[in-house]
Amino acid sequence: MINLFKLQIAFFLLSHANEYNFNRKIVYDSLRFENNQKNGVITYLMNDKINSYNAYLWKLTDEESTLTFVDQKGISYSTKTDTGIFNNPVYYFKGENLHIYANPYKYQVRNYDFTALNDTILNNKICKRFILKSKKELKKKSGSEVYIIDTSFNLKPLLTHSTVYEVWKKRKNLPNGLIIEKYYYNSENKITCIEKLRSYETIDLVFKIP
Repeated sequence: MINLFKLQIAFFLLSHANEYNFNRKIVYDSLRFENNQKNGVITYLMNDKINSYNAYLWKLTDEESTLTFVDQKGISYSTKTDTGIFNNPVYYFKGENLHIYANPYKYQVRNYDFTALNDTILNNKICKRFILKSKKELKKKSGSEVYIIDTSFNLKPLLTHSTVYEVWKKRKNLPNGLIIEKYYYNSENKITCIEKLRSYETIDLVFKIP
């Protein structure tokens, strides 16, 4: 059974791209307010033209980070890695950390939508504000997310949660731009996490499946 599963993964990966190009590195300060979680620094890697895949690093120490990669078309990868992977032009996946990925909450897409809020001024620039929330009252209350977006940047929105990405793909009503701040709210409308932009830069990095 294990060998059959490995063969399924192998055939699946062979039918997908064997490399992923990243040209943007976006760093946020992550402020957390729930379950005694620690604040930290999170670094996202993305391609400004293709937002169906992305990666992020959660810094553990100056030398070590956890790396998570998701291709919404069906691949995920997770491991601990050197914090300085950006210093190399190519990063090679290790086969044992690759997995077939499927969004278990894809059925929820019909229940959510983005809604425009009033614009706000941030860093002396007018930014768009959008909220992602349930379109109707569900039996079980759900949380929401608020995005503050600088639309002067020409990049597709960085949406790291698979269900959020699927909502965007279906509705296409969230504008392109750089997310300056993101607020997460729980079902009681209390903030659980805030991500605030620290830096944004152009990079040239490739992830490859050997």
